[in-house]
Amino acid sequence: MTFGMWVLGTASCALLSFLNQFFWYRKEPLSVTSVSAQIAVVPLGHLMARTLTERVFFKGRPYEFTLNPRPFNVKEHVLITIFANSGGGECLCHSDSELC
Repeated sequence: MTFGMWVLGTASCALLSFLNQFFWYRKEPLSVTSVSAQIAVVPLGHLMARTLTERVFFKGRPYEFTLNPRPFNVKEHVLITIFANSGGGECLCHSDSELC
């Protein structure tokens, strides 16, 4: 689990949640699925892998880390998709629905 995965995953989850909630109140509701985030995070992940520093923080200590340990890979992409899927689903509870 890398810094880029957490940043892109959290951002995609929040963005898809916001967009689905925002578009729910239209006359014709629009649903944005996690596939859109899945497509968008690939170039963003590669961009982050190229631009983030490879400097090691707290070098020589037991909890040393780096923000960019390796190139963007499939495992990070899958984890970001899982994050996005949690925010990209249908909105189940609204103030005007009977479920609340």
